[in-house]
Amino acid sequence: ASPTFTVPSLSATAELYFKLPVTDNVGTTSVARTTYQVTVDITPPTIVSIKRNNPTTANTNASSVTFAVTFSEAVDSNTFTAADIALTQTPANTFSGFTIGAPQTTDNTTFTVTVSGLAGDGTLGLTLASGTITGADGNTATLTDPTGTNNETYTIDMTAPTLVSIKRNNPTTANTNASSVTFAETFSEELDSNTFTAADIALTQTPANTFSGFTIGAPQTTDNTTFT
Repeated sequence: ASPTFTVPSLSATAELYFKLPVTDNVGTTSVARTTYQVTVDITPPTIVSIKRNNPTTANTNASSVTFAVTFSEAVDSNTFTAADIALTQTPANTFSGFTIGAPQTTDNTTFTVTVSGLAGDGTLGLTLASGTITGADGNTATLTDPTGTNNETYTIDMTAPTLVSIKRNNPTTANTNASSVTFAETFSEELDSNTFTAADIALTQTPANTFSGFTIGAPQTTDNTTFT
């Protein structure tokens, strides 16, 4: 008859080795022994990180973004679907009309998840809210979101900046005999200062063409919202 063995109360991943001497029916034991190795894994996969994948920058106006979800070990890709994923949104319910794509992977450990059709302004992240994702060994994954830098989000801004005001800066009085004056232009949000240059500015003059020989200097800023 074939021998059977019971290994009690395993509580962690382990490798078990069995050395089986062979004894015949007259009591002779062979010197050679056969070693059998069994790897037992009862540690469930966990979520190591949720990172921005495309784009990798936090701030974007894209209507489609991709996250990379990495597990502590390979999981059965058939058990990880879009139905397991939800969005975290700040403010709540900011985004509408979006679609969460099926997770894609080449190694069953890191999966990319694309969220498309986004409309709105706010902070967007991923959470694995439900489902029974299992490891290759059959253990059910622990779906606890990572924290800190291992859980990245996007700040999505689809509202174009507007010009809020153009104010006298130096001098602040309306009437002057100065040959040089400075205006302060304030926008509704921060700009990329590299995209705002003197070439974007023109003078309004009454009567027309009153002033000549002037130079418009490069806009200066300390906060990318107000420029002088």
